[in-house]
Amino acid sequence: MLKYLRLGNLLVHWEDYLKLAADKNFSHARWLTHVLEQEYQRKRENARQLRLKHAHLPEILVIDRSDYSSRAPAAPTIKWQARSA
Repeated sequence: MLKYLRLGNLLVHWEDYLKLAADKNFSHARWLTHVLEQEYQRKRENARQLRLKHAHLPEILVIDRSDYSSRAPAAPTIKWQARSA
């Protein structure tokens, strides 16, 4: 049934979700909300990956694979010079 509904990730992670619910004592509503949020995020990520694949962008243009964490944003510097008359 989950495959028919295209909830394959739910099927894969079912046992994990049940264990999480038991460990954290989730209510039925909280558990269902968590499961649906996870499924939504996975579907969005899969759609993003598919769009990226279909765009046929060269690897150099793919921004999410670049590591910018070590680079501090450079503050613009303005140098004023006195004009000689």
